[in-house]
Amino acid sequence: MTAILAIEASAEACSVALECNGQRFQNSVSQAKSHSLVILPMVETLFANANFRPTDLDAIAYDC
Repeated sequence: MTAILAIEASAEACSVALECNGQRFQNSVSQAKSHSLVILPMVETLFANANFRPTDLDAIAYDC
C-alpha cells in the first residue's frame, strides 16, 4: 500500500496528514508565523501515532 505524507502551510493554519495502510492520521494548528517551529513535531507525532517509520514513505505532497 502507498504511504503519503501531506504538508500544508500556505495560510495562517498549517496541517499535516499521513495516509498509510488504509488509515489516515492528521493534525493541524493555527499559529501565524510559526510553521517552521510546529511542522516537524506534528509530523513526528503522526509517525508515532501510526507506528510508522519515515523510511516507509512513498511520497511527500506539500503546499506552501
